[in-house]
Amino acid sequence: MAREHQQARERVARALRDYLGDPSEKNTRMLRAAARRLVTLLRIVPRASRKKAMKRTLGACKKVLKTTSKVRDVDIIGEKLSKLPRGHVVELLLSNLKEEREAFVADTMKPAWRLFEMEKEKPGRKDFRGAHRWVRRALAELDGEMTRELVVVVKNEGKVDELHSLRKYAKTFRYVLELMPSTRGSARASEVLRSWQDLLGEIRDSDTVIEYLGRARQHGAVRDAVAAERAVRHKRYRSFVRSCSRELKSGPSLLRLAGFRGEAS
Repeated sequence: MAREHQQARERVARALRDYLGDPSEKNTRMLRAAARRLVTLLRIVPRASRKKAMKRTLGACKKVLKTTSKVRDVDIIGEKLSKLPRGHVVELLLSNLKEEREAFVADTMKPAWRLFEMEKEKPGRKDFRGAHRWVRRALAELDGEMTRELVVVVKNEGKVDELHSLRKYAKTFRYVLELMPSTRGSARASEVLRSWQDLLGEIRDSDTVIEYLGRARQHGAVRDAVAAERAVRHKRYRSFVRSCSRELKSGPSLLRLAGFRGEAS
C-alpha cells in the first residue's frame, strides 16, 4: 500500500500543477479524481495509525475537493446549457455561470496552493503495516454502507442525496478493491462499479442541472430543458435499477459479487 500511496501523491502533484496553471474543466476533473483516490487511501489507515503528515494531507485534500465541487457543478451546468437553442435567457444564464466560475475558481486557489506546497513527507512501508487487514475492514464497512443505500434508492427515484452518496461509495469501493489481489470476481465487481459510477454520475449531473434551472426564470426554453433533463434522468435511473437487479440477484452485497464473502470481516 506504500507504493500505491506514493503513486497517488504523485498523481495529485501533477494534477495540481496542471490546475494551478490552467483551471480548465478537464484539469478540474482530473484534480478531483486524483484527490479522491488519495483521500480513499489515507482514510483506510486507522486514525490511531495516521502520521501527522497523513492527517495534514487528508485535511488539505478534503478542502480541495470541497472547494472544487462548485467549479465542477458550474462546468456541468454550462455544458448542458451550451447545447440549448440560444436566446436571451440562455445567454444570460451562461454569462452568469462564467462569472460564478471565476469566483469559485478564485476560492480554490488557496487550498490548492496549500496542498501543493505542503511538506512532502513520504511514509515508508513500516507506516503501512497491517494494510491488508485495513483494506479488508474498509471493504466490509463500505459493503455495509452500500447495502443500506441500495435498499433505499432502488425503491425511490427521488432519493437525490442517497443516490449521490451511493456514487461516492461505489467509487471508493472500486479504489479499495484495486488494493486486493485481482481475481475474476473482483474484476467483475470493478467493472460493475465503474458502470454504476457512470450512471450515478449522470444522474447527479441531471440533479445539478435541474436544481440550478429550477431557480432560474421559468422561460419556455428553461422549462423545456428541465423537462428533457428529468426524462433523461428517469431513463438513467431505470438503467441503474435494472443493473442492480441483474448483478445482485443473491443479495445487495458487492463483497459477494467480488467473491470475498466472509473474508473482509
